[in-house]
Amino acid sequence: MSDPSRSKDASPSGSLVFTFSLETMDDAIRREFCRPPDQTLLALARDARVTALSAVDPWRSWPVDIVKRRPIRQCSRVSMPSGSVWRLRPRRFRRTDPTESSRLRHGYKHYATWIGAHLPSDHTDAATLITFHPFVAAWAQAPWIRRRIFVGRDDWASSPRERPWWNAYRDAYREIAAGCDEIFAVSQEVADRLSPERAIVVPNGIDAGRWQVLRAQPVELDNLPRPIGIYAGTVDNRIDVNSLIEARRVLPSIVIAGPRGDGSTAAALEGLPGIHLLGSLSQDQLVAVIQNADVGLIPHRDTPLTRGMSPLKLFEYLGGGIPVVSTNLPPVRDVSERVMLCDSVEEWAPAVAAAAEMGHMNEPDRLSVVASLSWEARLRPIVDAAIGVPPQR
Repeated sequence: MSDPSRSKDASPSGSLVFTFSLETMDDAIRREFCRPPDQTLLALARDARVTALSAVDPWRSWPVDIVKRRPIRQCSRVSMPSGSVWRLRPRRFRRTDPTESSRLRHGYKHYATWIGAHLPSDHTDAATLITFHPFVAAWAQAPWIRRRIFVGRDDWASSPRERPWWNAYRDAYREIAAGCDEIFAVSQEVADRLSPERAIVVPNGIDAGRWQVLRAQPVELDNLPRPIGIYAGTVDNRIDVNSLIEARRVLPSIVIAGPRGDGSTAAALEGLPGIHLLGSLSQDQLVAVIQNADVGLIPHRDTPLTRGMSPLKLFEYLGGGIPVVSTNLPPVRDVSERVMLCDSVEEWAPAVAAAAEMGHMNEPDRLSVVASLSWEARLRPIVDAAIGVPPQR
C-alpha cells in the first residue's frame, strides 16, 4: 500500500535523502565508487539543482560495531570525488533483518523516523527519498518523505544469499509498485518483476573519465601467451566453469579480476591450466587489464538472478575496446554487434575464436562508445526524477 503521509506534490525540490541497499558508505569508498549506487550518489552530489543531500547506511548492529571497533559516530560530513555529503549511520541491536513482512514494516518505519530526527538543518521539512533498498522503498514511512524513488539493481527475490527474505521481497515489490513515485530498474527483466507498466530501464554504465585514456599493458599480463581472455567480477557460483573450459580451447590465458565470493568456484578455477586469479584490483588496474586483454568473457549460468542483471563488466569490456563473448541472457542481447552470444557450452569455443578475430576497436570508435556508456548519460533520468522532473517513458 502507498504511504498516506507522503505528499503527492511533484514540484521540483533539491532536498534529497539517498540510501544504499546492503552496503555502507565505507564500502563505496573502499571500492572507489564503482558500483551503481555509488555512482548515483556521486551524480546527485554533482547536480547544481540539489540543495541538500544526505546519504544513509543500511541498519547496522551496535554490538557488532563495538566488537569490531568501528567508528560509533552516527552523523558526519564525508568527502567524495564530486563533493561532500552528510552521512547517517543508523544502528540497532539486531544484526540481520527479520524475515516476516509485518516485522520489516515496523523496523523500516522506525528507520525512516530515525533518519528524520538526524537530518541536518539544510534539509527542508519534506525531502525526496532515493533508495536502492527494496525494504526502504516499500516500508520507510515518515512525514519528511515528500516523494519516494526506488532503483532496482538486482532481483533480490531470486538472489541465493537472500533466500530467507524472498517472500518479503515479493511483498515489498507489490508495495513499491503501488506506493513509489518513480521506479527504475537496471534491466527490462527486473523492471517486469517490479512493475511492467511503470518501471523505467536505466542500464549500468562506466566512469568515462577513467576509461577514456588508453593505458600501457600492466604487469599482470606480462609473459602471458595470447590471446588473453578476461573475466571481471566476483568469483562465485554465477560462473559456469564448463564455459570457461571451452573458452580455454581457444584462449591460452584467461585472467579473472575480482574477489573470491565462493570458495568452491575459486578452487575449481585454480585447478585449471591457463587460468590466473588476480584477486581484487584497483579501478585503474582493472581498466589497464581490460584494455590490454583480447576478449571479454561473461560465462554466467542462466538463472533468474543473472537474467535480471545489467552486467557492469559488459560495458567495461566494450569501453575497453575488446569484443565480448557471453551466455545468451536478456540484458546482454542487442547491446552491440561486438557481443557474441552462446546458447550452449559447445558454442563457447567457436564464439571466442570469432571474437578474438575481431580484434580491438579503433580508438575513435572506442571513445564514442565510452561517451555513450558514461554514468553521466545513463543516470540522467534518475537525477532528473530526484529533483521532480518527470522522466521520459
